[in-house]
Amino acid sequence: MSSERRRSTQTSLTTATKRHAFGTLLIWFAAGGILFLASGCGHRDGPARIAVFGTVKSKSGGPVNGTISFLPEAPTKGPAANASLVKGEFKFDTGNGPVAGRHRVLVVKAAAESKRKTLFIPASGETAPAATPHAPREALDGEWSFTAEVSPDQVKFDFQGPPR
Repeated sequence: MSSERRRSTQTSLTTATKRHAFGTLLIWFAAGGILFLASGCGHRDGPARIAVFGTVKSKSGGPVNGTISFLPEAPTKGPAANASLVKGEFKFDTGNGPVAGRHRVLVVKAAAESKRKTLFIPASGETAPAATPHAPREALDGEWSFTAEVSPDQVKFDFQGPPR
């Protein structure tokens, strides 16, 4: 066999080997990607969250802007759920909603709607007005608290505040 033909055969084998190695590497990357996606990278352990929605209106019936939180109360166990209130409406999905059970629902009005807008910082020589250290949540104009029972059958909630 001539040296030229031998080089040609070796080049063909080297090229074929490189193609095979590249193909194998490509298959491993594809398999790894499929396993990553199939593993459910967004999977969460714990109780299932429920998609809930509803409205929050002021005592006068106007929509409230701010935040709403569903905080589990005993015996309910699970994470808290928080969402924005925009034009009096809120919406949770199965990724961020509350779990089934009893909850304390906390509504915090946006600062522009609340009478409690800023912190008083006294100037030199002034004293701060007396504060009530443990005022009940309902006593604060910007925060309202309700109780709600969340279940797959109870997903719509309409709150009107403040409850007193």
